[in-house]
Amino acid sequence: KDYILSLKVVMADGTLVQFGANTIKDAVGYHLNQLIVGSEGTLGIVAEATLKLIPKPETTSLITAYFNNYSDSAACINNVLKGNIFPSAIDFMDKNSIIAVEKFKSFGLKNNYACMLIIETDGDKVSVESQINRASEIIRNSNAECINIINDKEGIDAVWSARRAGFAAAAQLGPDVVSDDIIVPRDQLADMIQRCHDICDKYSLVTCIVGHVGDGNIHPQIVLNLENDEEYKNYLSAKSEIYEMVLKLGGTISSEHGIGIEKRDYMKKAVDNNALEYMKRIKLLFDPKNILNPDKIFRI
Repeated sequence: KDYILSLKVVMADGTLVQFGANTIKDAVGYHLNQLIVGSEGTLGIVAEATLKLIPKPETTSLITAYFNNYSDSAACINNVLKGNIFPSAIDFMDKNSIIAVEKFKSFGLKNNYACMLIIETDGDKVSVESQINRASEIIRNSNAECINIINDKEGIDAVWSARRAGFAAAAQLGPDVVSDDIIVPRDQLADMIQRCHDICDKYSLVTCIVGHVGDGNIHPQIVLNLENDEEYKNYLSAKSEIYEMVLKLGGTISSEHGIGIEKRDYMKKAVDNNALEYMKRIKLLFDPKNILNPDKIFRI
């Protein structure tokens, strides 16, 4: 949504409406284009989008760092950000994910540590070199066990290919895999990762955790057989406990993928009751007959 300038949207009554403007800045009235983007298809159908382009960075550099525990990796993230480093990405893979990915395809990741961070910076060459040097020093002082600085495009692409293979790799561990999307404040990140593992272990479920941890966002990927009644029941119980823990730690149940049907019943726990009522009013104003993805986010 940060790169969307304007939208042309077909409303529930068939009217074509433009939201936003084709200019870099727009402060005229409500930002309804962002409302549409976040509505999961319940307020209108996007027919056209005008996007803001950003220049391709001059250069990119990346650090992989391995840790023996989640606490040190979480502390490292905060230390890097406090050190006036401005990464374009900070991603995470736990040991289960690393092992699964290496079985799926050998990328050369080290699977004898609890987790790894991928920290990338981009921009002009002088700035990137300075930030990578300072970041590597901070990472060393944050109890990282193994640090690799990668500057060539082939090496960087290989690391991101490994990270992006996480879901496909987890899918090889069982008949089905369900990926979730939760977020907590960064100071609760290590606790949340550990709690996800503890909860899944309690219900005899394997989970591989990856995430965009610079934001506190993690994706527990839970492996199970959806056609096995007992496993499915365990999955539902584990998911419920994970959401309860997320909220207890000051986070929320979706960071980037929205609500959908599976999380619909948890909305009343994650959103202020008055805010939820206003959301329902907006839905009825845009779609009074409730024909666009009915009951997708909440029941009217």
